[in-house]
Amino acid sequence: MNISLKFDCHSCTIYIPDGYITNIIEIQNQFFEWVSEQSSCLTEDNAGRVAVKYNEKDFLKYINEQILIDSREKAYIISGTNKTKGKMFTLLF
Repeated sequence: MNISLKFDCHSCTIYIPDGYITNIIEIQNQFFEWVSEQSSCLTEDNAGRVAVKYNEKDFLKYINEQILIDSREKAYIISGTNKTKGKMFTLLF
């Protein structure tokens, strides 16, 4: 499975081995819950409020450490020069 991650200023595509994800929106929601618990993804804005910051590397870490934890196969970022094969899904962040 290929997932195109679209952020405000850039996008990238990650590959996730088939058979581990059935509902991409549910995975995105679980990622948001996970990222809010990661100290490396928390910062303060100019007003002193807690803000969450994340990118494709955080999403990849979530997939590999939470979804594919017992799998020998791991998700990875597909370079822009590689052609993707198979299903393509898009997540907007």
